[in-house]
Amino acid sequence: MDKKIIFISQNNNQITFDANEIYSCTQLDDNWIKISSPSVASYKKTFLKIKTDNKEIFYFVLNNVFIENIDENILVHYYGKFSQYVFDKYIEKDLMLSYKEKISELNNKIKYFESLKSLNITTNTFEKIKTFKDQLYLYKALFDFQLKLIYERENNEK
Repeated sequence: MDKKIIFISQNNNQITFDANEIYSCTQLDDNWIKISSPSVASYKKTFLKIKTDNKEIFYFVLNNVFIENIDENILVHYYGKFSQYVFDKYIEKDLMLSYKEKISELNNKIKYFESLKSLNITTNTFEKIKTFKDQLYLYKALFDFQLKLIYERENNEK
């Protein structure tokens, strides 16, 4: 019997893939670690890759992830938006340029709020910095791995 990878949101929305291989890359360095059975893994944010039974490869950048590869299925619990990406060898230059511009913009925002934090000027700088760093992680993954969005769902959608 083939395994399935089931992504489960905090609202218990599920998306299933006929696949039995899942990999994690936390540093965006193309150093993929296979999450073999039996094992569990937990990440604040991670870059995941799955290989389907049809030899398709899909990528995901997810937050607050808990992975269980113990029984007949691989369960991936996550919090937040579900976005699915594919590698695109012929990705549009405009899209890559927009990723690069967003990375630069986010780096500038992080520097700005880091300086405000050091001066104790505003109260919500920690939250803003975390949000910007999460967005930066996403855009670096998209840029470095030439990824294109093919599916997205908010966590409250059915």
